[in-house]
Amino acid sequence: MRGLEPHYQRGINTVTPQPLFSLLVPNYNNARYLPALVTSVIRQTYANWELIFVDDASQDDSVAVMETWRSEKRIKVIRFPVNRGAGAAFGAAAATASGEILGMLGADDALQEDALDAMVDAHRSLPDASLINSDLVVCGDDLRPAGRQSSFGPLPAGGTLIRNCCVSNFATFKRNAYLHTSGFDSSFLRAVDHDIYLKLEEVGSLGYVPEPLYLYRTHRKGISQGDNGMRAAQSALRARGNAYVRRLGTSLPNLTTSEYRDMMSVYHRREAQVAGGGRFESLRELARAARFRPGLASSAAFWGSAARSLLKTAG
Repeated sequence: MRGLEPHYQRGINTVTPQPLFSLLVPNYNNARYLPALVTSVIRQTYANWELIFVDDASQDDSVAVMETWRSEKRIKVIRFPVNRGAGAAFGAAAATASGEILGMLGADDALQEDALDAMVDAHRSLPDASLINSDLVVCGDDLRPAGRQSSFGPLPAGGTLIRNCCVSNFATFKRNAYLHTSGFDSSFLRAVDHDIYLKLEEVGSLGYVPEPLYLYRTHRKGISQGDNGMRAAQSALRARGNAYVRRLGTSLPNLTTSEYRDMMSVYHRREAQVAGGGRFESLRELARAARFRPGLASSAAFWGSAARSLLKTAG
């Protein structure tokens, strides 16, 4: 079997020899990228799959593009009448899925031809793994390889995702493990993956396939790329804060109280800089930051940051 890196052992059921593999694809205005994605799925060497496509009220031709595969019975299309965000879209896809194994795909990305075969092998070989991911190839807007993603890999021994979220695409998980979590959080518009990875770590072990099974397209409008990067980072901090609270009083690996307070103070200071409600909202976020770290009230750096935040939101 390919090199795999197990982590925490908590006992997740095994999968059948040829399990149905459900691919979850939320979409918003990615019409021009969809042909490459769907073609990469249809060309898989593993045939027992379903693709669940959730269109989040796109304003482009996404649904029309998907209609070109109407004859492919393994593809299911769900359309939201209003935009609800990535968390709700992933949740709807997971609720519709029938597979024993589920995988998350970006509508602007694609898979290598043997990706599903490799992941089915991995899940059979690691019955206790709730979440297994792979290496990937970083590509440009044209999906041509631009290099390997070096910041991801197996979680170091003794590590935990709450401190080091090293999970990359292709992220896959057992349905049975997913059902032991609270599922996708519809309030998350970004870092939806980070949130569910932390939840899956809490119910099983982690696995890693060191093969580039996923083609990750980089472009300015990506949900966690370009202008969206700051908001995605904030959502990731919120996901870690939620995980800290869930893990209190358990044997699960967790942040220290001091680490949590530092993290949430940073979160609220950043929120003050991007507050959409103007000065009042900015001041409220700064007050929250000071509650997590009371010593900030006597810090010149803090008040300098506060002044910049207020000036930024003054208009």
